[in-house]
Amino acid sequence: MKCTCEGEFSPLSNTTTFKSINAPLRTDKEFRAGAYPDHVKVISPLLEIPDIDIITDVIISESLHLFYLGILKRLLFGWRDGKLGKCYKWSGMQCDSVSEHLVGIELPSEIHRRFRRLDELKNWKGTELASFLHYAGLVVLKVLPSEAYEHFLLLFCAVTMLSSNEFKKNWHVAGKMLETFVIQYGQIYGEQYLTSNVHNLLHVLDEVRHFGPLPSLSAFRYENKLQFIKKSLRGTNRPLAQAANRNIELQNFFTIANNTVPSYPLTKNNKTNDLLITSGFLLQNNNRNGWFLTLDKQIIRYQSFVFDSETEIRIEGFVLPGNIDYFQYPIKSNHLYVFRGNRRDLRKKSSMFKLSDIKCKLAAVTTNDGDEHVFVPLLHTLR
Repeated sequence: MKCTCEGEFSPLSNTTTFKSINAPLRTDKEFRAGAYPDHVKVISPLLEIPDIDIITDVIISESLHLFYLGILKRLLFGWRDGKLGKCYKWSGMQCDSVSEHLVGIELPSEIHRRFRRLDELKNWKGTELASFLHYAGLVVLKVLPSEAYEHFLLLFCAVTMLSSNEFKKNWHVAGKMLETFVIQYGQIYGEQYLTSNVHNLLHVLDEVRHFGPLPSLSAFRYENKLQFIKKSLRGTNRPLAQAANRNIELQNFFTIANNTVPSYPLTKNNKTNDLLITSGFLLQNNNRNGWFLTLDKQIIRYQSFVFDSETEIRIEGFVLPGNIDYFQYPIKSNHLYVFRGNRRDLRKKSSMFKLSDIKCKLAAVTTNDGDEHVFVPLLHTLR
């Protein structure tokens, strides 16, 4: 869709492959002038929209379908079932080990779905795959050969950087990583697997620069709304009218009793822990929700909060000293605020912090041996 790379049919995989990484880009001017007769089946009504660039403004970097349900799910099926070459097929013991590790991971409460076993991979939702790519994959995929694991890290690092404005100055580095990922994909798994999805990774950087980080291009919100619309239908007759009527009924049924906007932070005390809710995340005295990173890159285990004045809140927590990189390739993990550490090393004496000291909330993913945690930033909380 974005360039003039021509597909080649591969009898090995029975798919069309796209091997070129530097084919000339298509342009709106040439599209309208009919320069791509083999590329256009019919005249698109989108061309009638004022000021639209038919090449630039039609995206392919929608993360739900390109990265999660596309690239990542294909890799997972390849490793589990050997569909990307037998040399990287996991044994039954390895599949069981990965599955046991996955179901034991507790991600923060902002992530609503727990992981399921690999034998249920066919039914994994997009949110599960997203959580795997962003938080769990870099830990549980240590079972892969080093070549394949480092190849996955290229994808993890690139997607992480392109998912937040925090890393905007390094988006060009992420683009280089995706290009390397595509080149190595053919070398590791075979050129017969260089499908259009893999090729489209080469054009992600341009779209992120044009539209913004990957979450702003996601279809998750629309998929959620479609689920509601589907459940509101009672038959195949006049579905649009049915959906509209159900929407009007809901608007008439529900009344908003209180229009006030919550004043954050919200607090709740009980005997076991102190719950602190901000506009973007919550903190709680447990391993699932109890970790955050400060602006000066200190990993903190949340303990409780106190009111410094009538409105000012101070956070009490324990510092985990000695931030250690979890990986060195393709960049040092500290550039993405990813570290490893052992909670047994927490300082005995607590420290106090302001809410404004928090850089982001952290997901604490246990390693295979269970002794260490890998701390990964919860992407939407980065600032």
